Amino acid sequence: MTPLLINTPLTRAALEIATKAHKGQFRNDDVTPFIEHPIAVANGAVELYNAGGVAYAAQTDRDRELLTVAGLGHDAIEDVEGFTNDSLLYPLSSKRGLLADGDYLTGDEIRFLDGTLDRLNKHLYPDYLAFT
Repeated sequence: MTPLLINTPLTRAALEIATKAHKGQFRNDDVTPFIEHPIAVANGAVELYNAGGVAYAAQTDRDRELLTVAGLGHDAIEDVEGFTNDSLLYPLSSKRGLLADGDYLTGDEIRFLDGTLDRLNKHLYPDYLAFT
């Protein structure tokens, strides 16, 4: 599996959720596990962000974590029946206790990610997505 550029407890938890959602799915070559695509999207979002291609007010390590979470979850939300924004975000919130204090998503971050997940394919990097 391709490593994440942003490897933290939060992004590892999101990767675990996305990997379970895409279990048994493969890319068009019928060999590559589908999870490689969300990983490529997550890493690509961070690369664009680092290069100044994504306009956010502050460029912090936490922002990069949030972009990684959005990239990892975007296809499960679009393509996996019954998987919603909440399927990704709720387990990563403080309500679940899966992550230590400071690692889990806050309410503001969940609201940010809700909007980001809804816009991801349309605005951030549509040309990049076609090649991953």
